[in-house]
Amino acid sequence: MQIQLAAYTEGPTDDRFVPTIIERTARRLLSQEGTGGIEVLPVQPITVQSKGVPGLREAALRTHGYHALVVHADSDYRDPSRAMQERIQPGLDEIEQLREKGRPVCTSIVPMIPVRTIESWMLADAEALSSAIGINTPPKDLPLPDQPHQVEGIDDPKGRIQEIINRSVSGRRRRPHPGTLYAPVAQRIDLTVLEGVPSYQRFAEQLEVVFRQQGLVE
Repeated sequence: MQIQLAAYTEGPTDDRFVPTIIERTARRLLSQEGTGGIEVLPVQPITVQSKGVPGLREAALRTHGYHALVVHADSDYRDPSRAMQERIQPGLDEIEQLREKGRPVCTSIVPMIPVRTIESWMLADAEALSSAIGINTPPKDLPLPDQPHQVEGIDDPKGRIQEIINRSVSGRRRRPHPGTLYAPVAQRIDLTVLEGVPSYQRFAEQLEVVFRQQGLVE
């Protein structure tokens, strides 16, 4: 059996990170608790012209038949509930109305709401980030918190990544652009470590609920 998942993100940079995290998380859940014989196809990024609620509605219409549509929205604040209430829930209400009218839409919507920005997740695994940058700096010497959950307390995750690059890459070596780090970090990040970040844990739990409803996990 093959399952198809989709990702509706906030922009092209996020598409370098989010779909890989979704795919790896899905495979991990299915390997741990799945019913067996399930292949996760590459996650399909969904690009739409509209933003906000109209964009989410369009994404749901385009992913009818998919097993789940993951909707990524940076919280921009310490409390992710505001992003859920203001940017995702209104779209979910419209999708439900479309379903009730008989429109073919994907109704298995999984929110992914990192605290502040998705870059906070990239800071959770110092070894993965260091490897992507190409440095051998010990994790303890990087300006990162000791525990994964503490990355949600960093006010400017993007700025922290740039700070790490500036402090760790010196001399004649060319500093990598932060935009080049998303894909390799997504491939290398330890999901066991990432589970220590509450916003990621919420996403993984909600994806598991959808899989359970569909009989994909026991």
